[in-house]
This record gives sequence, C-alpha cells and structure tokens, in this order.
Amino acid sequence: MSVDSQKVKFFFGKNCSGESFEYSRGQTVRFNAGDKWNDRFMSCIVGSAVQCNIWEHNEIDTPTPGKYALLQPGSTTNDLTFINGLSKFQILPRDFNYAIDFKIEKGSSLTKEYEMTLIPYQVSPAKNTTGHDYVQCPIPKLTPPESEIVCQVSCKETAWPGATVANGSIYFKYSPSTGQVSFRKTEGFPHNMAIKQDDNTSFIFTLNSEQ
Repeated sequence: MSVDSQKVKFFFGKNCSGESFEYSRGQTVRFNAGDKWNDRFMSCIVGSAVQCNIWEHNEIDTPTPGKYALLQPGSTTNDLTFINGLSKFQILPRDFNYAIDFKIEKGSSLTKEYEMTLIPYQVSPAKNTTGHDYVQCPIPKLTPPESEIVCQVSCKETAWPGATVANGSIYFKYSPSTGQVSFRKTEGFPHNMAIKQDDNTSFIFTLNSEQ
C-alpha cells in the first residue's frame, strides 16, 4: 500500500485498514469535540516528500498541551492510539519543522479588503487576504529547534495601487516537546495591528486601522 509523495493517507482502522482519506502538503486540519472525524484516525502512511505533525489537542488553553508527535517522511504508523485521539495535523515539506497558520481580519471601521504577507527570515513569504481561512507559513528546521525566528509582517490594500498600510516584525518560537508555537511582540510590531493565538499553531492578525 502506498500514497503520493506529497500526501498523507489516514485510516479509520489500525494497520492501514478500513476507510481512508488523503490530505496534501500545505494542509492543516483540526477537529473539535463532536466533529465526525475527531479521534477517529487510527493509522496512516506519510508520503516520501512530506512530514506530518500530529496533536492530541488543538486548543491552546487546555489544562495540559496533550501529546504531540512528528511522523517522518515515508513512514507508516500502524497504530495511532499513542496520541490518545487525533485532533489536529499539519502536512509540511520534508525539510521544514512546523508551520505558523495565520489569517488576517480587519477592524469594524474598515471597509476595504487587505492582503497580509508573512516573511520568515530567509524563507519564502506566505500570503493571505481578509475573508479567507488560515494558510500555512512553513518554518524550516532550526538549530536548536526551539530557536526564535523573526518574521516580517506586511499588510496592503488589495485594490490598485495596493498601498501598504502596515509593516513591522514579530518573533515565533516552537516547542519540540509539545508542538506548541508561541509569539513575542516587540516595538517593531505594527502599531495598528493586533495578534491573537487561536490554537497551538494558529494566529489571527487584525488590522485595526490604516494608520
């Protein structure tokens, strides 16, 4: 049994049996309590060009962070019960360690649409626009793994001429033991933006004004 090199195949049964579902590189999937597939996946096959981060919980405010594991490229896991019920996973290129999932929202006084760009140091940028769901911004393997990485934050109007309305920086840090991602703001963070952590890797940026 195999899977496309850019995908991960999950199964409802152990030993890669039963109904299966495939997910592709760049996807972050999270299930909440009561969701049909929450805690249902029992085994999986990881494509050779990707790796998969998996979590027991997806909430940032649970009493404990829950279990976390990194499934290596080309691996087969015949029994996922060690994770105590799979609630979230990220599928990343094999040379990356984790991803920042982010989206951009706008304050109630703003009527235009905006595009936000997140640019980690020496990494390709990731873009998202208001009104869209989370997108991944993959972070490469750092030494040591829990090192901070600085990211440029830029926001512009989507309509021509695309005037820049916010620009600055923010720091992110990953815990290799829990898979939790945290952020640190400094004076370089855009004064007209806010950030809120939504789950263990997801962040909501809000543009409050154009000045």
